[in-house]
Amino acid sequence: MRWWALLVLCGVAAGEDDRFAKDVKNPALQKRINEAIDKGVAYLKSIQRPDGYWGGLEDPQHFLRWNDHSQTAGMTALCLYALGASGVTKEDPAAQRALSFLFEHRDFFGGGLACATYANACLVLALTRIDPAAYRTPLHEAADRLVMGHLSDGMWTYTLEPMRTGAPARAEDRTAWRKGSTGLNIPDNSNTQFAVLALWAAQEMADYEVPRHAWEEIRKHFLKYQEKDGGWPYRKVNRVSTPTMTAAGIVSLVYAVTSLDGKDGALPRARKHPALKRALRLLPLTPEARTPLGGRGGAWFDYYLVYSIERVGTVLGLDIATWYIPGAQWLVERQGADGSWGGGGGRVMPEPQKTKEDVQTPYETSLALLFLTRATRQLVTTRHGGKAEGPVTENGAAPDTIEGLFDLYAATKAEEREALVAKLARKEAVGFAVAKLRDDRQPIRAAAFELLTRLVDRQFLFDAAAGPEEREVMLGPIEAFWKEKGERLVWDAEKERFVPR
Repeated sequence: MRWWALLVLCGVAAGEDDRFAKDVKNPALQKRINEAIDKGVAYLKSIQRPDGYWGGLEDPQHFLRWNDHSQTAGMTALCLYALGASGVTKEDPAAQRALSFLFEHRDFFGGGLACATYANACLVLALTRIDPAAYRTPLHEAADRLVMGHLSDGMWTYTLEPMRTGAPARAEDRTAWRKGSTGLNIPDNSNTQFAVLALWAAQEMADYEVPRHAWEEIRKHFLKYQEKDGGWPYRKVNRVSTPTMTAAGIVSLVYAVTSLDGKDGALPRARKHPALKRALRLLPLTPEARTPLGGRGGAWFDYYLVYSIERVGTVLGLDIATWYIPGAQWLVERQGADGSWGGGGGRVMPEPQKTKEDVQTPYETSLALLFLTRATRQLVTTRHGGKAEGPVTENGAAPDTIEGLFDLYAATKAEEREALVAKLARKEAVGFAVAKLRDDRQPIRAAAFELLTRLVDRQFLFDAAAGPEEREVMLGPIEAFWKEKGERLVWDAEKERFVPR
């Protein structure tokens, strides 16, 4: 039996079951999670319109039910983000259709993507998953629009009004809009957190430079308006904490504090911020958990909360046994026969859930997929201090992660990878590259083999584009080399490669 098969039987990530249930020690649950993700992806693809669009005015029970196509453009971007987090590549026809729709309709109905916070934020998140290098220009443009629409109190609202008035991106004077508080210009922590998630993703995955004053205003807002119970409300004037907005405050504050720190170990320090300890106790981390917030949205009936728990669990480095495993079990049991989740409007359907014939649920299904795939994993990195920290291990540690660096490596152009090679010059990275040769995505296999040849002073034969049977033959000698000599590899400074001792 090969070494990688033994790892699977022991519950360690490898091969097909390694895709999303990486730290789950129960092989049966691993399989159910991966099957649920596959079914969810198939469902989203099945309800995508031929022009690439998801959701919209024809679906009155849809979460985004306004007469504004900028919001339904945001739904399309959210679905694309969920597909990207689920392993769908930019070459996939569904991804191609979605990208074409978003790029072709960014200005329709007098605004489109150019005037919606959710749409721009979800577009950034999607592009950082699909291919941040290939879509660097539109990704940066969307991040620019978010910076332009940032209000002076550190928050965002539904619309990015300066873009409607034609104000130039990144201008220091962002007009009187930043001081407004009437009509559509009433900020909330939901729009704010999506903007923060997007700016962090653009910063960490696409080298976007977020203005320091933006992070300062975000930090100031979440520290100033934390309620006495430790949580955050939807809007400042509400003064009633909710689990979803408390999760928004936790993640936003971590990202702001980390970005402003800019030194080695910034992320672990941010996780220990005293404001977060007060907030965390309010969250129902599992479906059965009770919260001091009582009936104020403190139950897993809302997939927005489900995805909120994923972000908090990952960013804070919580043990997956305390949130992911019970949450994943809860979700796989509630997936519809058609592969979807939810019943429209973001709510969980009564058990037993039935196939929905007339209600399409791209919103709920996308958020369920983002939980199961732990979509935030790729984004829990930091370039500050020259190290990448997170994603977290099962025990909540935040080491210099090989996975985060490899994600950056695979998303970077070949000619620009040298700096990352230096950071990946560790034996663990060699083993990680060997394991990634079994990835079901050809670009990932190609990047893994290129990294392997850069790290090890040994000639290997491998073709990332070959069929499964051919790859299996070529993988034999590579895996045997790692099994036999992996522990004895030492770094040769002259060759700048690992060699067997």
